[in-house]
Amino acid sequence: MLTSCDNCGAPLEPVEGKTYLTCPYCLSFAFPQEKKDGVVAGHAFTGHACPVCQEPLVAATIEGQAAHYCENCQGILLERRSFTRVVELRRAQKREGYIDYVAQVMDLTPRNLRCPGCRELMETHPYFGPGRVVIDSCGSCHLIWLDPGELTRIESSR
Repeated sequence: MLTSCDNCGAPLEPVEGKTYLTCPYCLSFAFPQEKKDGVVAGHAFTGHACPVCQEPLVAATIEGQAAHYCENCQGILLERRSFTRVVELRRAQKREGYIDYVAQVMDLTPRNLRCPGCRELMETHPYFGPGRVVIDSCGSCHLIWLDPGELTRIESSR
C-alpha cells in the first residue's frame, strides 16, 4: 500500500544515489525498509504500467540507480545502463561466495509483455551473464524487465 509524507501527505519520492525518500513539498525525509531484491520504492507513480499485471509502477531506486517498481507483482523495470551498474555494484559488495546454480532448461517462450515505454512487445531472452535467468527487454527503449528474484540470482552467480 502506498504511503505518503507524514508531515504534509504528499507522495514521497526516491532520491537518486541514496537509500531514503524525500517529500518534494515540505522536504521531509523517510527511511523505508528495502523490499525484495534491494528495491527502495518511492510512492509517486511513474506513469508507466507493469507489463505483467498492468498495475501502476512507482519510482524506486536500487543501489542508488533510478528504477520503476511494481508493488503488486514485485517486478523491476530498469534502463539498461542502470541495470549494468546495479549488477556491478552488487557483485562488488558481495561478501559471501558466489552460488553456482545447477544448469536447468530455460523457458524461452515469448511472454508477450508490452514495453511500458513504447508499448511494443518486449524480447524474451537469456541474460548473457551469470545467473541463468531469462529476462525481457526492449531494444528501442533500452529497458529491462526483471521478475522477482532475478536480480538476486544474477548478482549471486558466477
